Amino acid sequence: MGHGHRDGLSPGPQACYSGAATAHTPCGNVGAGPGEARPATALNRKRRIGLPTFDVVSEVNMHEVNNALDQANKEITNRFDLKSTGSNCARTDNVITVTSDDKFHLDQVVQVLMGRLAKRQVDLKSLKVDDPVESGREVRQTITIRQGIDGTLGKQIVKLVKDSKTKTQASIMEDKVRVSGKKRDDLQAVIALLKQSGIELPLQFTNFRD
Repeated sequence: MGHGHRDGLSPGPQACYSGAATAHTPCGNVGAGPGEARPATALNRKRRIGLPTFDVVSEVNMHEVNNALDQANKEITNRFDLKSTGSNCARTDNVITVTSDDKFHLDQVVQVLMGRLAKRQVDLKSLKVDDPVESGREVRQTITIRQGIDGTLGKQIVKLVKDSKTKTQASIMEDKVRVSGKKRDDLQAVIALLKQSGIELPLQFTNFRD
């Protein structure tokens, strides 16, 4: 009586499986298996790297604003023509409130504050100055610190980039605009264009990525 194959297995290991009926992997190294990294192609590398970009922002250094406020208040308390007027400069979030006892002294205090802000490299074009308001024996004036690129300005920048005929694209991303292009020279051309555009709000160009 011949010996049968134990457990129904064929003798010897099978080197590979083939044929349409089998669910096993075909013979040969035809591709990466699960969990194995595929060879990086030039296209994949390009997609990972992306295009050169930069961001258009409008930001104010609030630390320098605070320094300017401190220096302005010190000057006010030491000036003989202002120290007895109850004048003061204070900030809450993005709003500076200047107070004094009359319109004449208020104007003097605002001049002091603006001078200190300029010395701290705060662009005065970022400030929106409202008209003075009288309240009893006090005169008050608010100055709003404008930061970020809103939707209206963002659309204006996107249109300027589009009309520039450079090989670049611009997209609004929350409070900034991102500009991308194949060549760094095109990005530099867009920066030069925006600097000469006459946009009232001061712009900065950050986050350069090649």
